[in-house]
Amino acid sequence: SMGEWDVVPASPADHPAIKTIARQSPYTAGVDRMRYFLGSREVLLVARGPDGQVIGFCQGVHLRRHPYSSIYHFGVDRAHRREGVGSLLADAMQQAAPSKIVRLQVDERNEEGLAFYLSLGFAEVARKTSRVGHKLITLQRG
Repeated sequence: SMGEWDVVPASPADHPAIKTIARQSPYTAGVDRMRYFLGSREVLLVARGPDGQVIGFCQGVHLRRHPYSSIYHFGVDRAHRREGVGSLLADAMQQAAPSKIVRLQVDERNEEGLAFYLSLGFAEVARKTSRVGHKLITLQRG
């Protein structure tokens, strides 16, 4: 049940677990090069299971005087998908956003990720083509 999980700010000790989850998807594998805690505006949240293990994470940045906050990396352990973990993380990130609006970009080839975000209530607001020719879809919630 959802009550078994806590969503809290990540600590440095969580970084190895975050990287392990990120490597499960080619779209977040670059989290290895992620700069953690870029400053006070960056938010890195983790969802913990009852035994304290990290089962999901969401990294974003809240810019004040900006109409929305941006999510850069989002991952849920494959062993805990479809259990509501992503929904809790998205809710927490949106609640923390000064505007209560969050956006993210997803590569249109990432069908699993796109379906995941749409299931969380994100809606498409824009699309563009990247420099290397991939279509990037901008999704928003709130």
